[in-house]
Amino acid sequence: MKRTDSQHFAFTHEAMPILFHKETSGVFKYLERDGAKFLRFWWDNVGTRLDADRHRSPEGLSLQIKELEKGIKVAFVDLPQPREVGEVYFLAMVRLPDSPNPFVRKFQFRNTQVYALQYEGGGSDGQPATGIYELTPRARNIRLKDGCEPNNAEFLKEVRKILKLQS
Repeated sequence: MKRTDSQHFAFTHEAMPILFHKETSGVFKYLERDGAKFLRFWWDNVGTRLDADRHRSPEGLSLQIKELEKGIKVAFVDLPQPREVGEVYFLAMVRLPDSPNPFVRKFQFRNTQVYALQYEGGGSDGQPATGIYELTPRARNIRLKDGCEPNNAEFLKEVRKILKLQS
């Protein structure tokens, strides 16, 4: 993480995706037990590595854990309002189930995925432009498609579509 990144950017693009992809079970254990307290711990931890003028208040940081379908869990993180292009409205950290049959091999390299609804600046209609991105285990930010309104219900619908789940 660069000292010039905003705390918001570093938290959503580096800290949480890398931690989640690497330690999925542990992250879910702490999220289920401590919820937003765990997220605030990491928010503050990220802030210690940045220049003071890049710090942000965690106001608005919240969490919901949902089971989308049997075995598919998502930690849905609502973030402080983005101020800069590249900052995120919502994170969906998805844990997919392992195959129950060890003889059936899915073409799947990992059972975690992280999606973000990212602020892309002001749109031509005065509304914020957004994009849906996947955040990889190596903190790559891959744009998947144009985003939806910055509304958590709409974003959750988009995540379900990406995962090819029934709405």
